[in-house]
Amino acid sequence: MARIWREGQSVSKKEAKRTDIQAQALRAFFSQVGSGQTIDAVILAEEEDHIMQGGRVYMPSSAEFVEKLWKARLKVDVQDIGGFPRCFSVAWPAKTVVESIELPGCMVWFGHQGERQEVADTLEKYVGHPVIVAGYEDVGGPDSMCLHVSWHDGVSPQRPYLRVGIPDEWIAECLRSAEDLEAKLSTYDWALKLDDLEVKTAYVLVRTVLHMMVYATAKPDACHEGWPSGSGVQAGQRKRLAATVVDLPDELKGTHASPSTHWREWHLRSYPRKRDGSRREGVVFVHGTWVNPVKDAMTVGEQR
Repeated sequence: MARIWREGQSVSKKEAKRTDIQAQALRAFFSQVGSGQTIDAVILAEEEDHIMQGGRVYMPSSAEFVEKLWKARLKVDVQDIGGFPRCFSVAWPAKTVVESIELPGCMVWFGHQGERQEVADTLEKYVGHPVIVAGYEDVGGPDSMCLHVSWHDGVSPQRPYLRVGIPDEWIAECLRSAEDLEAKLSTYDWALKLDDLEVKTAYVLVRTVLHMMVYATAKPDACHEGWPSGSGVQAGQRKRLAATVVDLPDELKGTHASPSTHWREWHLRSYPRKRDGSRREGVVFVHGTWVNPVKDAMTVGEQR
């Protein structure tokens, strides 16, 4: 945006370095009537929040691990997800494909509805014009949680960015299928309708992101800071961003399968409730186990 504005104003690169060209571009954008209510304004506000929250980028270690996250079973209360800044981004391994969708990098905002106004106020002070960050207060109120996922489409010049917002009361239903996700999103008349491919991409992204967040909450020891080798991130980006690699522990690597005796894959759940209805906050990582193992021991010896 700053580059386009600089070129339109015929400002040289040398002159631009002496001024805050980004601030000038943003103020010019928000001075346009109605611009503060666009998807561009929402994404710009969240990008500002991303910077304020430390510029954290989460990077799953491999495409195979992302596939495991996609398939993981979980029964979790989203209120138990923790340890994340309210705004962060996710960078997938190159050419990671899930359900025929090549995952695009995305920005995630996950926090209370009431915090959305903080995001708008921060950008409004910077640009000097009203900014409206739409929420879903009518679904769960200001104390409810909401997940927002934005990504660059890379195909349509008319709609370069796509975005979905899901209140916590909808999340379990939206994770069932792409059709269920579309049904909930379509209840908002003011939202743009997504085509079939966009809905599928949204579903795959939302489910994989949430599974990664639940996994990282349950297995914080599997997360470590630092840029992985071969990430291709430039020195300037490393100064502005902070990376966290999310990895699969050694004991969970490999596959286990058998037609009768078989391996039940690991899964994630919230702590069970006690008799009085209370329960411990957080997420439980349940290790895999053998189902119907062979009980009769056998000795294998050399045939003579």
